[in-house]
Amino acid sequence: MSTLFPASSAPMPAHSLHPGQAIHVNNLSVWVAAQVTSITHTRIGVAYTRRPLPRLATGVPPWLVRPAEGIQLRLVSKLRYDDDLVSSDEHLHKIIGAHPAGHRWIIEFHDGTHTPVPCNAILRIKDPTPQVTLNGIPLP
Repeated sequence: MSTLFPASSAPMPAHSLHPGQAIHVNNLSVWVAAQVTSITHTRIGVAYTRRPLPRLATGVPPWLVRPAEGIQLRLVSKLRYDDDLVSSDEHLHKIIGAHPAGHRWIIEFHDGTHTPVPCNAILRIKDPTPQVTLNGIPLP
């Protein structure tokens, strides 16, 4: 099972990001929607899409950032059967269910594995909306 939340050893290559790009920033077990404002070797400048918690920084280490294209954010309690959960290393994991267990939730996967997450976890789910195309060319 891939890790759901990034570790400092898994940086997002800065060359794959650009100012204005929609991204997700990890804050412990919560992914937050944001936009890239600047890029340096050690920090990614971000502007949060919604008003974040006061403790969120406007400059974050690269390993806390992932591109948002094709990904939705969803509260753990709203996960559904057959959702494709996107781990921090961008692997997809098919969900068969999620249920509360004390102060945590347990997410169960098609491959028979499961993982506990905090009850406030906001996870990255592959957007099931089909890509719109015109004569086979994807539209933005």
